[in-house]
Parts: sequence; structure tokens; C-alpha cells
Amino acid sequence: MKLNYFTTMPFFLLMLLGCSKNHLTITKTDLDKQDLYGKIKSLEEKTYEISHEFGAHRKNKVTFWVKTIYDVKGFKLEELTFCPDGRYLGKCEYKYENGCLSEFVVYNSEKKLSYTGKYSYDKSGNNIEVKLFISTIRIIISQKEIYTLPTVI
Repeated sequence: MKLNYFTTMPFFLLMLLGCSKNHLTITKTDLDKQDLYGKIKSLEEKTYEISHEFGAHRKNKVTFWVKTIYDVKGFKLEELTFCPDGRYLGKCEYKYENGCLSEFVVYNSEKKLSYTGKYSYDKSGNNIEVKLFISTIRIIISQKEIYTLPTVI
């Protein structure tokens, strides 16, 4: 069987489009990453101090408490953090662009801005930079991540 341009070209185009993040973006939501499915609006996680008495585990006091609120698509909107006694510690708000985390803002217990973070992505959708802006000392901490595509031989 002889292959010609018209039979092979669509196959290669389909492969190229199927593997390129520019044309086909498969984004996992925050709920997907935790293997949680359905219409989940919020999730509370409490960490407890555990003791081992008489061959059994006993749940003692709460050591940490976080409530996460999700949007209808399954992305985190905010995380509220509480002390073991239930006092409010602060919150983190999340913003997304095209299904990718673009920014987060952290507030302290007095609801004052603590710091923000901004994410940058390359054309393929890979996270290439995270910039942290700390409000109290006005410093920028930059973390860069570089991604390379594997070469095909």
C-alpha cells in the first residue's frame, strides 16, 4: 500500500494538535487532583493530636483546621485557616486564568494583606515563574522553574 501526502498529513496534524498544550488543554481542577468528584462546594480538614492507649488510637484535640471553598468548576476560591480553638488565623484567595492558577492573596487574622503571589506560564502552559510580594517588608522573592521538552531521536 502506497502512502501519499493526503493520507499521512492529517495523521501527523492530529498527533501534533493532540500533543500540543496550545491547542488542547486538559486542565485538572483542584478537586480532580485530590480525587474528589461531584458538586463539592467546600471541604473542611482538621488535624488532630493522636494518642495510643491500651492498644487503641484515641483522637485528642484539634491541632490545625482549614476550610477550602471551591467554585462550580472545582477550583479553589479560598482557604480559611483556624486555630485549634476555632479562632480565625487568616485566609488565602486564589485567582485563575484559562484554568491555570494566576495569583493568590494571603490575609492575616486582622484581615490585612500579608503577601501575594503571581504565576507566569510559557506558551505551552508550563509554570515558569512564581513571584512573591511580601507587603510588610516590600521585598520580591522570585522562584523560577524551567521546563524543557524531551528531544526525539
